[in-house]
Amino acid sequence: MKKNILSLAISSLIIIMVATTSSCKKDSTTTSSSTSYSNADTYSARDHQDAENNSNDVDQIGAEGMDNGNINTNYRTIGGGLLTPMSGSITITPNPANKTLTLTFSNYVGLDGHLRNGTIMYDYSASLNSATHYRDSGIVITITTPNNDYYVDSNKIQVNKTITNKGRITNGNLTWHITTNLTITKVNNGGTIQWFSTRDNILLNTNTISYNGSTIQSSFTSYNIPINWSTAVIGITGNANGTSSDGISFIANISSMLVRNFNCSPSLIHHHFHPFVAGEIDFTPSGKITRKINFGTGACDETYTISIGNWSVTITYVF
Repeated sequence: MKKNILSLAISSLIIIMVATTSSCKKDSTTTSSSTSYSNADTYSARDHQDAENNSNDVDQIGAEGMDNGNINTNYRTIGGGLLTPMSGSITITPNPANKTLTLTFSNYVGLDGHLRNGTIMYDYSASLNSATHYRDSGIVITITTPNNDYYVDSNKIQVNKTITNKGRITNGNLTWHITTNLTITKVNNGGTIQWFSTRDNILLNTNTISYNGSTIQSSFTSYNIPINWSTAVIGITGNANGTSSDGISFIANISSMLVRNFNCSPSLIHHHFHPFVAGEIDFTPSGKITRKINFGTGACDETYTISIGNWSVTITYVF
């Protein structure tokens, strides 16, 4: 049972806004108490993480394509994602008249090591005024997989997602409201994941801020200049629910705002690793005990804590 609980902890880093942890694994360092739980569940947590990562991926790729006309910016460099193709190709087709941007992958393997094929479309025709960039207040972006042919590592991804830039509504910080309906059909009859989420993503250093004792410069200086994602501090609130590939339903609520600080690189070797540094998630598979995942209060380190009832364990990333 101890092994099962540890497996739960290892798999339960379930909200990765930008999936930079793909090159590392996790190991427990401290167990505060020992409690036996017969209802330990790992599949739903892993499936939630998979859905979250794929959802974030289409969002981030689109943000780059719309703001820069390519996906080769510092954001993906720092984030450890798609920089230049290791193989295959990607075609970016803007259509300003219809206010759409289409990305087509053909056997594309980026620096994140994932194989992508198929088409993603970004439709911003419902945007207010002349908003045309991810960073523009009033832009409304609908993300779909119109040809039903988008695959990541041979897993079929179907997404219907709406992103609305609400402007500087959170203490003067740019805020995006995001709703997602995503389905993943796993390769080799591995089952189907259904995932629904509502999020608010906040660029906490839209302006210069003092965070955890450090002054962090603004990552957004002008609507004419793309956001400098490499220095961003991002806050995330909201909730998600769905069904995992084994048929178990789940609920995941962010009980305390998650914070991901791109200025934090705790690994001396893996400089592209930027973990969550604060916040807490309540993750509850149907009929199971709620798992509390706590990322701390702002310190730039490589640990987080998993708690189930009165049992808890501190997890350290091991590369």
